[in-house]
Amino acid sequence: MANTSSKNSTHNMVDIIRATISNGMAVRDPLRDIIVVNDSARHAGHAGVRESSQAGDTTHSGQTHFIVTIISDDFIGLSRIDRQRKIYNLLAVYMPKPIHALNLSCLTIAEAATRQPA
Repeated sequence: MANTSSKNSTHNMVDIIRATISNGMAVRDPLRDIIVVNDSARHAGHAGVRESSQAGDTTHSGQTHFIVTIISDDFIGLSRIDRQRKIYNLLAVYMPKPIHALNLSCLTIAEAATRQPA
């Protein structure tokens, strides 16, 4: 049963991140795409994961590190730092807990079209 709850909990945090970004950016330009991946398993034993577990955070247990790719023309004219700052501001309420780290990729639609697939 713990496995199911962990999966549901992970799914919920991914949905929360996606919805928070979508709602925050929909003012000027709807998102073309947003991809959120829970990368926490690769960081098991790292400080952010340990701190979350030690603090008794069972609501978002195992949900500390995320890879987020956002594709939107809302980024046109913004520097890389300003793009990331915009996303960090949207997610500030979730940092530093439960979110410990974000790996952000913020692209315009044109930039995403020319990007080589990983």
